[in-house]
Amino acid sequence: MLHIGFDAKRLLFNRSGLGNYSRAIVRALALHTSETKLTLLSPKSKSDWAKSIAIAGIDPESVCENIELVSPSFAPFWWRSRGMGSAANQSGVDVFHGLSNEIPFDLPRRIRKVCTIHDLIFIDHPQNYPWLDRNIYRRKVEFALRNCDAIIATSVFTKDSILFHYPETQVPIHVVYQPIHPLFNSSERKKPSSEKPYFIYHSGFNKRKNHFRLLEAFKSVKQSISQNLMLVGIKGDTYDEVNTWVTRNEMTERVILKTDVETPELVKLLSCSDGFIYPSLMEGFGIPLAEAATMGLNAAISDIPVFNELSNGGFITFDPIKVESIAHALVSLASLDETAKNQQRTARSKVVELTNCQTIANQLMAIYKDQHTDAS
Repeated sequence: MLHIGFDAKRLLFNRSGLGNYSRAIVRALALHTSETKLTLLSPKSKSDWAKSIAIAGIDPESVCENIELVSPSFAPFWWRSRGMGSAANQSGVDVFHGLSNEIPFDLPRRIRKVCTIHDLIFIDHPQNYPWLDRNIYRRKVEFALRNCDAIIATSVFTKDSILFHYPETQVPIHVVYQPIHPLFNSSERKKPSSEKPYFIYHSGFNKRKNHFRLLEAFKSVKQSISQNLMLVGIKGDTYDEVNTWVTRNEMTERVILKTDVETPELVKLLSCSDGFIYPSLMEGFGIPLAEAATMGLNAAISDIPVFNELSNGGFITFDPIKVESIAHALVSLASLDETAKNQQRTARSKVVELTNCQTIANQLMAIYKDQHTDAS
């Protein structure tokens, strides 16, 4: 039996991208592999950790014997960097997988070390990160690149970014996409006739997510399309400004803001929408696009490398810097002909194939066992 350890802090406590990724990876392994033991290491315990596992789409009753939570009775703030590695060793872990750009400094040599690097946006767009945060992130990534036996990149775009910024890297880098929560399923699609139609964008509220250009674009075409605009996501740096913009521009009748939305409610909101709009300026992967595709939604997306990688054409694309380009995409999304709908179906099929849970579980196990041959 292969014993795999994970840094589970974000799995248990983070409700956004990195937490969702952590839960998705553990879920895929728990449900689609055999002869494995999974140990979740966290600097603080969560009394209802089984609930967190259930939220991830795992039935704790059926897999509890193969998943354990390890946390110290007391942990200083640096425990994830120095302390977690020793705890993993004491638990008998064979492989340690750092799920969010870092591994502990104190992992012993005998443990195989794997780390997922999601993106290097803090290098490419340093203006969006405080100086101290940038330097901490850089140090952790560089340590992982020097000391891991394998690196997982969440896209070819991210792999290329790593090799561009760190051309001397010797560690094998494997592209493994993120699996999708089982609640996101095209069979759940429904459209209640009594509600006003809407396009949806679900993503955290921060500058990189480009909400303001989307709002300006929607304002310019709101008389030309029947759909409202729904913005769903974790409150971030720009939420208050977005809310103020909507009120100041007298758009409260047409723009709906929703925060603190749990996965089942998000699935319902997606299932009732007329389409998905994704104007992000940069992503390492873009899980909302994969979720929307799995739900069977037609989509308009930024013309950025990782989105083009996932879909290989088919979705409507636009320049996320140009308001008029986003506006044109909104009008196009509201008036798809049959040819365009077929192209959308083809693009969705590719995304769904790339994010298949069983495929990803198999890829991960091959990496853990040092049997993986990267096809990218």
